[in-house]
Amino acid sequence: MNERIRELEAQCWESRSHPNAQAAMGDRFNTEKFAELIINKCAMIGNYAYDGGEYPGRMIKEYFGVE
Repeated sequence: MNERIRELEAQCWESRSHPNAQAAMGDRFNTEKFAELIINKCAMIGNYAYDGGEYPGRMIKEYFGVE
């Protein structure tokens, strides 16, 4: 997995605990937040590409390390 994707993934883990217990129930991966972070990054790259005359699809693939 690309380092930039790992950085986004790391922001999406949430600790859960039961409201009536002292112990944590474990971690939960927030897929909705992960999707939002990816979409926001793609939109930012697209806006940059639009202003600079670049190709957003190519820039997004390069950013995320996708062939």
